[in-house]
Amino acid sequence: MEYTETFQDVMEGVQVRRLPSDFVHIRIHYLADKKKHGDWKSRMSAKYGGVDDPRWQREMEISYDAYTGQRLWPLLCERHLADINIFDGNWSVYRVLDQGIRHPTVCLWVGINKFGDVHIFREFFSTGRSIAENCRLIRGIDRDEPITGSIIDPSTKKRSEESLTPLIDIYSENEIYCELADNSFVGYDKVNQMLLSTLCRSALRGEDGLDEFKLSKTMLKEFSQTPALTFSRQYAVRTFKECKNLRWQESKGDMTQKGVREKPVDVEDDGCDCVRYACQTDLSFCEPVKKDFDLRDYWKLKNQNRQLAESLTRSRNRAYG
Repeated sequence: MEYTETFQDVMEGVQVRRLPSDFVHIRIHYLADKKKHGDWKSRMSAKYGGVDDPRWQREMEISYDAYTGQRLWPLLCERHLADINIFDGNWSVYRVLDQGIRHPTVCLWVGINKFGDVHIFREFFSTGRSIAENCRLIRGIDRDEPITGSIIDPSTKKRSEESLTPLIDIYSENEIYCELADNSFVGYDKVNQMLLSTLCRSALRGEDGLDEFKLSKTMLKEFSQTPALTFSRQYAVRTFKECKNLRWQESKGDMTQKGVREKPVDVEDDGCDCVRYACQTDLSFCEPVKKDFDLRDYWKLKNQNRQLAESLTRSRNRAYG
């Protein structure tokens, strides 16, 4: 084979080029597998959110610039809006917070049922206020509902520039006792899987929405086993809009010669971050807490234990560093 920097088709789904370094670059598409013809593409792309989803385009269609500028969650649509009573005893309530300085501080109230389904039923966005003031406002919005727990962006482990106190401790001082959320990047895929589950459950009920994927009833049932994600139609409007508009960063130049920016645009994504924390963090349904149980003492003790463990770790690092 002669040296060429352009790919040549050698058979369906297989392209080859030979570089001046004598390196042979073979590009294999799924069409090279005869079992992956027909409706295979429509069925399998559903896991990714359809053929237009950047993950499908990047992994299966060998499109290097697939992520650039595309929606992160193309499955998200009006069918993910729902009116659910999370105070019927079948849901546990959690707060999910994202601390902001230049960006807004966000608090979402989410319900978790025994199946792991997540329903975002209330939102709070605040700019230009202190942590103490935000905490007071958040507690005032709670409406006396039993809060099972609160999770917050792990970046709050950093210290305040004014008091040198970790930000998460300032929340505790203002009676919002938080655990650190799981902010893993894989959370973006988890959200997408939960959005698909919601649509599959709708399809099993006979509603429209997934006809383009040509999924069998067996596949619909399989995908619907993943916990679902829904948003309040009235009280989570801004969060829903942010999630619907969230996109991958634009990339320019030759994508085969440099890494693609596989990061979301850092604009109006604060509510989206909270949604990701809620879906990725291991939050579970708990039986309703009796009113005479002081939940604040429980979270104070947990925070004291955490601070003690961090102090011991720092002491060991100084001693053996």
